[in-house]
Amino acid sequence: ICAQRWLCLRIELLGVAIVFIATLLVVIFNGVFGLSAGLVALLIRWSSGLTVSLSFLVDNAAEAEGAVTAIERIKRMSEVPQEQNFDKKGSLVVADSWPAKGTLEFIDVRMRYRPG
Repeated sequence: ICAQRWLCLRIELLGVAIVFIATLLVVIFNGVFGLSAGLVALLIRWSSGLTVSLSFLVDNAAEAEGAVTAIERIKRMSEVPQEQNFDKKGSLVVADSWPAKGTLEFIDVRMRYRPG
């Protein structure tokens, strides 16, 4: 979440810079271009909408990357060689009668509460 907030802040700062530069260029070169007020407003609105579009683009790209990463992990885990079975004949011999009794025996055990 922290990285996402950091990225959103940077995108918003980029959007502010774009709107500022577009507005500054319109103000400085208004005599050269001779733009009408409606066209200037449209330019500023479109430049501010770029921030929202860029934010959606980055969010969707991050989600797509996460989905692809999950698929890659599944593929790699399916290629991992399978471990051998634990039950090997002769390696571990346990009597059929084990456990014969379900009892525990404590010898010379002392218990107390800790101080405090």
